[in-house]
Amino acid sequence: PDYGQPASQKTEVRLISTSDALFVGVYCYEDDSAETVRSTLRFRDDLVWRKDDVIRIVLDTFHDHRRTYVFATNALETKQDAQIDNEVWHTDWDEVWEVRTRLHENGWSAEFRIPFRILQFPLTGDGMWGYNVERIIMQRNERSYWAPIPPGVPLARPAAYGHL
Repeated sequence: PDYGQPASQKTEVRLISTSDALFVGVYCYEDDSAETVRSTLRFRDDLVWRKDDVIRIVLDTFHDHRRTYVFATNALETKQDAQIDNEVWHTDWDEVWEVRTRLHENGWSAEFRIPFRILQFPLTGDGMWGYNVERIIMQRNERSYWAPIPPGVPLARPAAYGHL
């Protein structure tokens, strides 16, 4: 509700890659305690972003502002993945990738392992990807982004992403 203001809770994100995978580590701090983290859904492709605290990683690997890969999880390691094509979600896309989560005294963490073999991207060019991370905190009705997305602009619009 307070566009342009800092998120209420600190979030740290780190990225590294190997020759075969992208790793994204996320630490979601909670001022109160980890007991306030909302995680209820347990089945793959449940719409975790509607009910739970969530981390979503979005990758526009061609940097064409049209096609995006989405990887999401809650603190129970519930995996949701999708592709977005011209702002249309395709939730039937299911690939093999890994995520591990852990509750901590002051929040929760997630580590994603996304194999490059499941992503399409050009082998030539400048290597620029569109990229964003969204954190949803249900208790606060809050969504925060690494690259701010203006109100009314959906996450499905990769032109609003930052660059990686």
